[in-house]
Amino acid sequence: MKPITLLLLFLFSVAALPAAEPASPPQAINAHFSWCGEPKKTAEKLKRYEGFWKDRHPEEEDGYDDHPHVTYVRKCAYRLVALYAETGQTAKCLKMLKWLETHDDALPENAKESAPEPAK
Repeated sequence: MKPITLLLLFLFSVAALPAAEPASPPQAINAHFSWCGEPKKTAEKLKRYEGFWKDRHPEEEDGYDDHPHVTYVRKCAYRLVALYAETGQTAKCLKMLKWLETHDDALPENAKESAPEPAK
């Protein structure tokens, strides 16, 4: 074959390769959370959300940095519940649901007491 033909074949074969996944998630919590949901395969999504949970869920209840940190950790918990249910991982699903029942501030019994309004 002529060298130009070989070069063209090589270029077309490289262009057909799938794009490489980023080796690590983005640093910003919102970008990291979005990155977790990008894969098409459930197993890869689950792996990413479990990584998010491991990296972002604080050990102590007061270990959150700010409101977005709390929000994205809670959203991750809900995504994990859905993925565990979808993949038949009942024990993990129930464990995460139990965590949400005691930590989700949207539930009235978990809502933090707000400071009383100052008297006028």
